[in-house]
Amino acid sequence: MHILRRYIAGVAVLSSTLFAPHSSHAQDSRWICVDRRPEVAVYVDGWRIEKVSNSTIHVWTKWEFSTRQQLVNVTFDRMITHVMIDCRHIRTFDTERVFYSGDSLKIGFTDVETEWVTPPPQTIAETLIIRSCLISAGKPIDSVP
Repeated sequence: MHILRRYIAGVAVLSSTLFAPHSSHAQDSRWICVDRRPEVAVYVDGWRIEKVSNSTIHVWTKWEFSTRQQLVNVTFDRMITHVMIDCRHIRTFDTERVFYSGDSLKIGFTDVETEWVTPPPQTIAETLIIRSCLISAGKPIDSVP
């Protein structure tokens, strides 16, 4: 438990620096909006996509919700995730999630998934995978307005 608390504290410092909601325009330009719906906008950190193999990448994502969300005892309106993506099989494996409410860090988790998850077709999650893989491959994509 002590290691987990120390890790969450480390995530809090890192994420408050890298993912601050009121960061400069230069910082904001790194986030590419890959999908936007009335209830949520989803971004990929274009500066921090890491190729692991020919078909697997690691990405940081940011989910900004238009209304407060509830997950167990955590209320949040923004979630930052570190995700492993299998571009060949269109699936994800979340490794970290950090939840915010406004500017306040609520909680962070590691080792979130225990297996690969394949999203349903035509969902935000599928769009996130496809567009992240295109960005990783160097294909130009426009940020969703």
